[in-house]
This record gives sequence, structure tokens and C-alpha cells, in this order.
Amino acid sequence: MLLRMLFRFHSLFVAVVALILLAAHPGPVRAGEALVAVATNFLGPARKIVEQFEKDSGHKVTLAGGSSGKLVAQILHGAPFDVFLSADQERVGLLVDRQAAVAESRFTYARGQLALWSPDKVPLTAVGLG
Repeated sequence: MLLRMLFRFHSLFVAVVALILLAAHPGPVRAGEALVAVATNFLGPARKIVEQFEKDSGHKVTLAGGSSGKLVAQILHGAPFDVFLSADQERVGLLVDRQAAVAESRFTYARGQLALWSPDKVPLTAVGLG
């Protein structure tokens, strides 16, 4: 399951970064750089995705991790991010409302789901873990 999720993230992330790099460099395609603001909850997978992307493409991606709120504040104060991967849609909406992001570039890249997992058989009761 985790591998399937990482593959989906990888495919989507590669597409997003590639489009940004191609848009930023008209003419012949050559190695470029992108600065990506990424919410802390996605920083681990993003690092693995970037590592593979850089190896496959020759492009350079720099990740700047932090809470979505702090990253939004940085963007509103002029931080030069090429991509913003937020933990929620509300903050992205704020950037669009303040014309600090392109509305048409907004999309949901992942949906989370909480799960309870244990290597031991732990019964789950109406009161809690028993």
C-alpha cells in the first residue's frame, strides 16, 4: 500500500516539477532548478521523490519544508518558490485570493486516510485499545 502511494506521489511530483521546469526554460530543454515549498507531513516522501527525479532527469530540486501556514507567510512576503505542496486546501485558497498563486495550477495531489496498525494483535474496543 505504501509503495503504491509513493509511486502515485512520485508520478505526480515528477509531472509537476517537469512542467514547471519546462515552462521556466523556453527553447531547448536543459537541466534546470526548482525551489519547492513542501508541508512537513509530506517532506519524507518528497525527499525520496526528488532523489529519484534528480537522478532520472538531471534537474535540481531544492525542498523547503515547514508548516503550511509558515510557508504561506513566506510566499506572501516574496519567497521565490516555484511549487507549493500544502497540507490543506484552505491555505492555497488564501494564496489564490491574494493573487500570490495561479488558480488554474491548483490541484489535490494526495488524500490522506488515518489507519491503526500494530505488529501485535491489539483488540480495538468501544472504550479504546484493550
